Amino acid sequence: MTLELDILAANILIVDDQPANVRLLSRLLTEAGYSQVTSTMNPSEVCALHRRNGYDLILLDLKMPGMDGFAVMEGLRSNDRESYLPVIVVTAEPGHKLRALQAGAKDFISKPFDLVEVKTRIRNMLEVRMLYRNLERQKRLLEQAVHDQTAELRELAGYLITAREDEKAHLARELHDELGALLTAMKLNILRLRSRLLEDPAMAARLEQMNRHLDEGISLKRRIVEGLRPSSLTTLGLTISLANLCAEVGTRLNIAIQIEFDEVGLTDEGQLAIYRLVQEALNNVCKYAKATRVRVSVKSEPTLVRVQIEDDGIGFDPSGPKSAAHGIAGMRFRIEQLNGSMSVASRPGEGTLLEAIMPVTLAAAAAG
Repeated sequence: MTLELDILAANILIVDDQPANVRLLSRLLTEAGYSQVTSTMNPSEVCALHRRNGYDLILLDLKMPGMDGFAVMEGLRSNDRESYLPVIVVTAEPGHKLRALQAGAKDFISKPFDLVEVKTRIRNMLEVRMLYRNLERQKRLLEQAVHDQTAELRELAGYLITAREDEKAHLARELHDELGALLTAMKLNILRLRSRLLEDPAMAARLEQMNRHLDEGISLKRRIVEGLRPSSLTTLGLTISLANLCAEVGTRLNIAIQIEFDEVGLTDEGQLAIYRLVQEALNNVCKYAKATRVRVSVKSEPTLVRVQIEDDGIGFDPSGPKSAAHGIAGMRFRIEQLNGSMSVASRPGEGTLLEAIMPVTLAAAAAG
């Protein structure tokens, strides 16, 4: 029933230079129950009328003085807000029908009029038009729903990143303060015991072994704390923190990582994002790349910071299974949250180049 009401409420324009034809078509449509029927005998004003009123159907005579129906359709195609051209042409020339359809008309009515045929073709045309409009409406609603859900998910993901970083910072403080104090106390106790048990070589050796294990535990604790929340970012800045990270990874890979670092003007959040990006990229290099050469670059440009991590490893196919690219997706999301962008260029056997670009914030630029 809704479709039927929509059809009868359709906005219809009759375009014909013959008053008798206008009267006949207007009376026919009104008697059939159509409530919004208007007309014009001036073809040059059709495009402006359609822009203003958005007709659901235009009954267009092809043979008119000054501007024929083909010129009108050309104007409608050039200025219409949508690709659908709601035109039924009216013609007494059989040879014009195919040309009219090729020009964009959806149907045709022959002169002299067969009133049953006219009503049927108009009804069918309007039914298709209303279905098309409903489909467009549903498409817009769906697009808006997807947009809203995507925005909500991005907001949630951003919150989770922040919450995870806060939790890492809290855990790092706990490990540094509580576990650090315990390990330091144990270290002092071992030193006291060693000074009293030097006479017993076996016990001294055991204590020395315990001391080495304790040193390893303290070193492990330090690495865990720095991995959770690099304190050097606050105390030493991004450049030194990245240099330390690259040195550590280079030692692990037994290669010298080439570094090219500029001082950059970014907020604390931006510096942490770059540090995490490089950290995750180098972690992937360690796990998968089998590289012999790695380059890490952070360059400052007038309005942006450009970060590159390049290796000569085995590479991969970036269009491969998404399950293998969650780490890259996480890095990209973190950068995009700060209005940046990230790209990955790689091919099997040809290494990998990861590049991220982040804008320099006004606050950071002013502070610099």
